Amino acid sequence: MNTLLGYSLGLLCRHKRSTIFSTVRAEFIRTEENTVQITAVGQKNPRKFLPTSRTEISLDEYIERPKNQIAEAEWALKKLGFFIKQPHTTTN
Repeated sequence: MNTLLGYSLGLLCRHKRSTIFSTVRAEFIRTEENTVQITAVGQKNPRKFLPTSRTEISLDEYIERPKNQIAEAEWALKKLGFFIKQPHTTTN
């Protein structure tokens, strides 16, 4: 049985095959094969990007992902072929 691990923050970005920017977030699901599936979902329309923007990574790669929420979202969305509108930064 697949298990939902969570979602990234939504960032303004566009897919490599599009010219339109949208707010998109990444959904993380642990699969029965012990991998993690990353899927792009729209903020307003969660099914908007299915199934065109989906990839699988190892569980180890998921565990080693950036821990900062903005960095995590950029990391995941870039893996799915999205370009971020502008770099998002945090202040410490």
